[in-house]
Amino acid sequence: MKMNKVNIIFIALTALLFSSYARTIEPSNYRTIEPARIISLKPNITEILFALGIGDKVIGVTTWCDYPEEVKNLPKVADYININTEKIIALKPDLVIGSEENSVKKQFAVLQNAGIKTLTVPFKSMKDLYSSIEKIAEVVGKKENGAKLSHSMQISIQNTKIRKHQNTKILILVGHHPLVAAGPKTFLGDILNLAGAKNIIDTEITPYPTINAEFILAKNPDMIIDLTMGTEESEDLPALLNKKVVKFNMSDFRAGPRIGKAVNKIVISLTRDCFSAYGGSQ
Repeated sequence: MKMNKVNIIFIALTALLFSSYARTIEPSNYRTIEPARIISLKPNITEILFALGIGDKVIGVTTWCDYPEEVKNLPKVADYININTEKIIALKPDLVIGSEENSVKKQFAVLQNAGIKTLTVPFKSMKDLYSSIEKIAEVVGKKENGAKLSHSMQISIQNTKIRKHQNTKILILVGHHPLVAAGPKTFLGDILNLAGAKNIIDTEITPYPTINAEFILAKNPDMIIDLTMGTEESEDLPALLNKKVVKFNMSDFRAGPRIGKAVNKIVISLTRDCFSAYGGSQ
């Protein structure tokens, strides 16, 4: 059965709970190096590497890596979860970097047994994002660049004209079939909190719970932020709820250097009077 991008996203989110995770390797276990050949196994990590000023060292990325523009021409060695170990080994990288959340331990073990240095870092929260940027920067010999990048991102968010909307109820959708929402203890939940709004998902048991239209109607959100990918529309939402949907590009909300712009997009949306007046892609 052919899977669309929405199904792949749902599988990736489910992997946060059920896949075998690769162990994080601390920078202290390395000599600080300046690798000449780096492979990135996540789109946000690719963006971080370019923001650190070492994009010219990146020799392999995933099929989901699309920013900055030059990464589109790089060899593709992985999808969102699985990696092509044979292709990676053939490229002879000095370092392979992935995320803790959905990096498969067995695949990383193959790389490690081949003598390839690997690093996995977490991106479950904004705090993780800043610390992971600095961790990556330290390993690749760009510690000062990492500190500057992390600081500039925090300043960017602080300078966003955030207006408190504690009474504004928001739902973030990351999947349609089934309906999957971002809970408060997720990176996307942190973004919503920074924007000053209230997440209608109040459970912390499951980071990305499956919900239904009846649940959404009962919670009656003021706005629904749709981050699903592909051509899928919100046909499984009642007409009343569809009028509240604002669709954003998921790639803009990655845990990476552009996150300040993502927070600003939500803040701008919260300041508008009629959500249905600006439905569609932002």
